[in-house]
Parts: sequence; structure tokens; C-alpha cells
Amino acid sequence: MQTVDSENEGIKTMAFKFLEMLIICQLPKTEFSETPRTSNQQISLDEIGRDSFISWRQLQSEAIKSFNSLIEHMASTHITSLNLVTAISSTCNIARQRPEKMADVVSALEQLHLNLPPTLGTSQVKSVRKELKMHLLRMMKHPGSFTLHNLHARMKQLLIELGATPSEIQKAMPGPNEIDAALKRRLAAATAARKLQQTESGTDERPSRKKPHSGEKLSDSLQDEDLDLRDTKRLKLGEDEDYDDGTINLYRQLDDPDSASAATQKAIDITTEFVLERLSISVLVIISLYTLPDEMPPAFASSYTPIDEVGSEAQKRHLARMMAIQMTREGEGPGVEYIKAEKQKQFVEKQSAARSSEVIDKEKSNDETKKVIDEGTTSSLVQTAQPPTTQKTRIQNWTLFNATRELFHKESEQLQLDIFQRILGNEKRAVQGGAGLAQQKLLIRLCTRFRSALTSELEATLLNYVIEEQKTRVDLALLHLAELYAQLMGYSTLVSPKAFNQLTNEEKKQRYDTYLCTLLSTLHERGEHKETLFHRIFLEAPFLTSGSLKILRKACLEKVYGAFAITTLRELILTRARQRQELLRLLIEFSYFERVDIREHCVKTIKELYQLDFLRSDVRGFLVEMSELLVAPTSPRVIWHANGRLARELEEIIDEMPWDESLIRAGLFLFLSLLPQEPSLLKQLASVYARAGTEIKRVTFRSIEQAIKAIGMHSEDLLDMIENCQPDAETLVARIVHLLTERNAPTPALVDRVRKLHQARNTDVRSLIPILNSLKKEELIELIPSFVLSAKNSNSVPVFFKKLLFGRHTDTNQAVLSPFELLLELHRLKANRKEQGFLMQNLDILLVDTAREFSLGKDVLAIAIETLINDKVFPVILFYTIQKVNEAQPTLNGFLTGLLEKIAQRKPWTEIEGDDTARETIWHKFEICSKALGSNVHTRFPHLTLQPESNVDIPTAVFDKSESTEEKEKPMEEDKPLINEQIIMEN
Repeated sequence: MQTVDSENEGIKTMAFKFLEMLIICQLPKTEFSETPRTSNQQISLDEIGRDSFISWRQLQSEAIKSFNSLIEHMASTHITSLNLVTAISSTCNIARQRPEKMADVVSALEQLHLNLPPTLGTSQVKSVRKELKMHLLRMMKHPGSFTLHNLHARMKQLLIELGATPSEIQKAMPGPNEIDAALKRRLAAATAARKLQQTESGTDERPSRKKPHSGEKLSDSLQDEDLDLRDTKRLKLGEDEDYDDGTINLYRQLDDPDSASAATQKAIDITTEFVLERLSISVLVIISLYTLPDEMPPAFASSYTPIDEVGSEAQKRHLARMMAIQMTREGEGPGVEYIKAEKQKQFVEKQSAARSSEVIDKEKSNDETKKVIDEGTTSSLVQTAQPPTTQKTRIQNWTLFNATRELFHKESEQLQLDIFQRILGNEKRAVQGGAGLAQQKLLIRLCTRFRSALTSELEATLLNYVIEEQKTRVDLALLHLAELYAQLMGYSTLVSPKAFNQLTNEEKKQRYDTYLCTLLSTLHERGEHKETLFHRIFLEAPFLTSGSLKILRKACLEKVYGAFAITTLRELILTRARQRQELLRLLIEFSYFERVDIREHCVKTIKELYQLDFLRSDVRGFLVEMSELLVAPTSPRVIWHANGRLARELEEIIDEMPWDESLIRAGLFLFLSLLPQEPSLLKQLASVYARAGTEIKRVTFRSIEQAIKAIGMHSEDLLDMIENCQPDAETLVARIVHLLTERNAPTPALVDRVRKLHQARNTDVRSLIPILNSLKKEELIELIPSFVLSAKNSNSVPVFFKKLLFGRHTDTNQAVLSPFELLLELHRLKANRKEQGFLMQNLDILLVDTAREFSLGKDVLAIAIETLINDKVFPVILFYTIQKVNEAQPTLNGFLTGLLEKIAQRKPWTEIEGDDTARETIWHKFEICSKALGSNVHTRFPHLTLQPESNVDIPTAVFDKSESTEEKEKPMEEDKPLINEQIIMEN
């Protein structure tokens, strides 16, 4: 019945159809009941025997109540078009299958026709009228419309107003044969019912003839018992205040279910005759003279439809009946007054009859008393005179203990349960009388303060009672929890009889925990954790046990309503200082979950809590504790247990879990999310990084980008962390500096701290790449050997060259180092045999430049080579440079040949004194370079040409294949595999 009033129109439609089926099933069939098409709709009350435990009268009363509710909803002014059509269809189906309700349905349709809901549109009104017309035409042929009720005249008039043509009405009228068949069927049904009644009365009389005395006594006793029961019912109905007006009316309807509708119909009939007498033309003209406007109103003109047979007797009677229905509904008219007078008359008659029956009973009792006295007097005269005997009679005072007996244990328990149920059932009366709190206290004390065998049963009953109406009884549940907590803390008492031992504090705590967890788990299992009671219990309970927090954790993991539970957890952290650590731990552990929505909601909540001063230290302490878990050799259990990462079966088997990328990211997620809000945690990050394993360092390298960029290079905490860097955390500092300077120039403070760290710790020179544009030229020149002469830094040389050649100083906005200066510094480096191999490899980056990244230009190369020729100390590596430039820039061949002429004139091999091997080596390089350029300058010095067997101790570059020599020489290129191998080993 509650779903009939639902705001969901679809649910209301299905409720109407369900009520239709329910009403049909709970009413008996008649001989004129229409048989439904499907077999599952053929059930009726006739199929239940009179001797069944199911009450016919109760089922019929429920059906009548449901039918009246359906009629009321159909007459509602706010019903939608779809639900109105459904209600019309349902009521008409009931009328055809249970014809005794046809008159009520026709009256309801007449009223609906005159009072259509104002919310309907024009098309909706047409569809509703069409639906009414269709169902009325179907009911015209039904035998119940002309045998049980004389409804044809009313239905015909209503059809005319709905626009039905006379031919349609005549076609729907039953024929003479159908009328005769219906009357014969009704006569046969009445005859069969009469015979059945006679047969039952005959069978009831036979046993009474055999045993008249016992039968009479039995029937008398049954009658007396029946009368007593009826008197008891009347007494309860009249005197017990527990029954409200609705209950009394319900009992009256059980006695006579059709009395209310019959009285209403009687009132309508009387008012109809009253109105019909006044529907004469003269009376209507006189009344309308005072109210008739000069012009027809537009609203009337738009909605007026001509009525056929206007002024006829049938039409006037129909109009009078419609007006009578409206007047009776509003409690006006002679019919209503007549019904009131009749009710008053019946009440007076009942009162007078009751008084007269009391007088008769008194007279009978007086006569019986006189008869007993006369009989006693006669018997006393007959007896002989005897001497009086003196016998003491002990007068015993009346006491309650003497007048009653001690209850058995089961009787006592049953009485306790009955009393408890009685108190539960009087909630409404207690609230109305202002004793709602007193009733709640009484219930709680009965459950908690008196320990007995019924305690658990009473608590379970009270728990179910609270859950049934949780919105209005949440205070009762909280009061129960408060009482149990008061007993736990010693603020309240618990009376235990001798049969029970006194509860210890641990048992009292277990009792509190059991009730709290049972209440919360019951709500969660029923899907009511989204309701107010569930969250209010958490917020207002005196103490939250570990079991209740597990239920809260489960509620937080709900995909739909988990956000509500996390909000509740947030409020608990704010308000419960004593349990804050435990609650914070519960919230923070959600950051380990694999589900993205839970992690994000957790981080968002913790960020909000971190803004509060009184919570900041607690949150920071947990973040430090979380970061320390990353130092462990294996992943701690809290990171991977019971958070959806593994199946439950595996979680119970596995004791240790090795670190992998997903687990490391889970451990860092919350820490890095709050790092921008608390940059002081950078020192803790560096400390953990220095002690962590290689895999954790690698994942940390790739995970800190977003947090570091959010902090920025102006943070004092970041600068302090760089200045006081933890040992073994220098690579983390290099990564941080690289991320900060990726798109922005470094600040002077950052440059100063990175430079000092490099000087103090001799850190990797590659960590200075981000700040190269802020260093002085002298410092840059000092860094060149560290890059170009080391295998470890060979991969960073291209970046280093780009910073030098294309970067601009942050202070002067000038070029850091020109290509000319870079070439000079590279050739002037002092390198041993191994380092010269690295130097040549890095020179190839500038000289060969196949990707056109540097594009030094012919002029720069020519000027640099010409300048190097005139150096005081001739660079031997210059021969390699000339050869590579000749290969990359063939147009400079003539210029380079001229430079060889200058070198030949200088004779650099003669400048070395005391080292014949070095002189021979320089000459050998000169000879190879001359051949590569296609020059014959070397032929001028034949006496210094070395033999092919000569050992070459300085690696050189690859020479072009020269046709001028028969032997294919491979100068200096043969040492390059050694260089590459050295690079691999050093890396």
C-alpha cells in the first residue's frame, strides 16, 4: 500500500496492477463473474474453505480497503495521465470479474468524468474519455449491470456525455436472449444456495436428536463462550484507549463491510431527488438572471461541448446525481443530514436498550435471591433443635501473597516478553503524550540493567525494532550504546542474580562490541549503510571498537556509496582525539589500494586534514612512517594485504612479497602527493632514497617529477636538502635539479648549492649539466676534460656540447662558449693514449655531424685549424682534425693542403728534443694526413719515412682509401674497438 503513494510513476503504475490482482483474489466469485483469459488469474476467495485457518472476513475487509484506496487515487487531482488510465482499467476489470462492485465503479467513473485532473492536457483528456467510453461499453453487456444493479440508465447517460452515438450504445446493449439467460443463471444459483443451506441445517440437527441433553449443554456453553468473546471485543473496542479511530472503524467494517457504501448511496439518492425537484426551467432561469454575464466567457466557449438529448428526464436525473455526488462528498445536502439523523436515532435506541436490559437483569437477580431465602427458611423449620456448638473461626486477613500463587519460570519469562512487546507497541502513544524519552529509557533499562536468561532475546528484539524504523528510532539505538558504555566505565549498574556471575570489564567490553557490531553489520548486510542511522551511529557512539572499524572499512570500499563512509571517517578523525591515531591509520591505508577511486578519495581527504594545524603533526608522522617501509628488504604486509592486489587465497599463503614497481608506487603515492604541501619531507625522501635498494631508487627517479615541479626551485626546504644532502643521495639531487631546470633557468641560490655540493663531495660531473649556463667560462673550460676524456660521461657529451654552444648565460644573456673557443680547448687538452681515443671519438661529434646538430661552418673550422698550427706546442691531434674536416668539407681541400705546407715549413717533429719515438710518431701522422689530402708534401723528407713494421703508439683516425699507394693502410682506426670496450667496462 505504501508503493501506491510512491513518487516514482512507474512504481505507482505497477502498484495499481498489483492491487487489481489482490482485490480480485480476495473477493469471492459470483455466477456473473467474467472469466479471465489466463489461468493464473482465476484464483478467488471461493477456493479457500470455510474451515481453513485463513479468515474470510479479514481477506474481504483487506480487499475492500484496497478497492477504496484505488478509487481514491483515481479521483486524485494530481494523478498523471498514464496512472489514471491504468486505474480506470483496473477498476473496470474488477467490476467485470466481481460484479458486486460494479455500482461503486460506475459512481467513481461518473465522478471522474466531471472532475478530471486539471493537470491533463487536451490530448490526454481525449485519451482518458476514450478509455472511459470503451470500458463503459464493455460493462453494458455484462449481466451484472442489469441483474444485480440497475445501471443501464446511468451508464447510457454517461456514454452520451462521452460522445457515444446511439448506434454504439444500442449495439452494446444486451439482447433479450442474454437477459433471459442471465436471469435463469441467477435463479439457478439462488436455488442451489438454498438447497445447500437446507442440507447443512439438516446434518446439524441429526446429532442433536441423538443426544439432546449433551448437545444442548454443549451448544449453550458454546453460545455463552461466544457471547463472552463478543462482549470482550465490544469492551475492548469501547474502553481500551489503545485503539485509535482508524482501528475502531476497521472493526466496524469487519462487522458490516458494505454499511459505509450503502449509507453513502442512500445519501446520494436522497440528495438526487432533492436536486431533481429544483431542476425546472423556471427555477434555473430565475437563478441565472443574477449571475449570467452579458457575453459568453472565452473559457466556457472553448471547453463547451453540445449534449445530446438535453432537457430529457434521463439527462436531468443524471445531472442531479452528479451534483448529489459532489454535495455528499463535501458533507452537504439533505441526504447527509438524513444519515446523521438516522445514526443519532440508532445510537439513542442502543443506549435505551442497554439500560432496559440492566433493569431486567436486576429484577431477575432479586427474584432468585428471594427464592433462596424462602427455601432456607423452610429447611431450617424442618430440622430438629440442636444445642449450639461453640467453634472459633479464625479471621484471616487478605494479602496479595495469600491470594496469588508463585509463577512458574516459563510463565514469568513469557510475561516479561509480553510486557516488553507491549511497551514497544505503545511508541506512538508515548510520543503523543510527551513520554517518548521515558519509554526509551524504560526499554533500555529492561534490556541492559537486569541480567537474565532473556537478556539476549530482549536485545535482539530491540535491535530488530530499531532497524524496522531506523529513521525515527536512531535515538533509541544510541541510548542503548550509551548505557552499555556507561556500564563498561562503571557509571551505571548491572544487576545480576545469584545464578549469574558478575561480568568482568573484558566481558562488558565484549558485550558493548557485540551489540555495536551486530547493529552495524545488520544494517550493512541489508544495504542500508547509505542511510542516516549507519553513519550517525559511528559519529555519536561513545567508543568505536576494532570490529566496528572493520565494518566502516568495508563500507568505504563500496563503489557507489563508499564516499559517504570516507566522509564519515573524516568526521571521526576530526572529532575523536583519543582514537585519532587508529582512525588516521585506517584512512591512510586506503592509499595502498589498487583501485584509483579509493586512492584519489583518500589523498583528497588527507590533504584537507593536513590543512588543519592540530592534525598536521599527526599526518606528517604517518607519512614518515610510511616512507620508512620502503627501506625494508621485502614489501611489508600492509602494502599488499587485503587491498585487492592479490586473491584472498594467496594472501593467506604468502608471508613475504618482493618489491615490484606497483608496490613501490603504492608505497610512494600518498607521500609524493603531499610532498608539495610539505616540502620539508624532502629530507626524509633523501634519507629513504640513500638507504633503499636499486629497484626502489629507479622507481623513485621516475615518480617524483610531478611533485618536484610543484615545489619549485625557490623552496627553502629544497635548497636546504641540496646543501645538506644525505650521503648516497647525490643522484637524487641531480635528478631533482634536472627536473627543475628542464624548462626554466636555475636560480643563483640553486646554482650556488649545486656547485658547493660538487666541490665538497666530488659528485658526478653530469649533475652540473643543468646549471652550465650559470657557470663562469673558466669553470666551463675546467669541466671539458671531465666530459670528453672519460668513458663514463661519453653519453652526456652531446648534451654538454649543446649547452656550451647554444646556451646563454643566465646573467649576461651572452653565449657561454663559441665554437672557435671550444675547438681550441679540445685540441689543447693533454691526454694520454687511452684518453686521446675518447677525445677523437668526441671530436667526431663536432666534425662529422651527420645529423646537422651543430653545423660549425667552414670559416670556424678553417680559423681554428690555422690558429692551432701557430700554437707554441703543436697539438698532434690536429692531424686527425684536418683529415676529418677534409672528409666532411671537400671544398676545403686546397686550404688544408696549404696548411700542410705551413706545417712542413714549421717541422713540428724537430721541436721535440731527446725523444726519437715521439718525433717519428709526429712525422708518421704528418705523412698519413698528407696522403689523405692527396698531397706530396711528405716526399720532401724521405730520410724520416718510417718502415711499415714500425710500431704506432698513438691511435689515429681512419684514412681514405688512396690509389697513390699500393698498400691499404688503416691508421688509428684499429684502436677504436678498445675504446668502446673501455667505455663499456667503465660504465
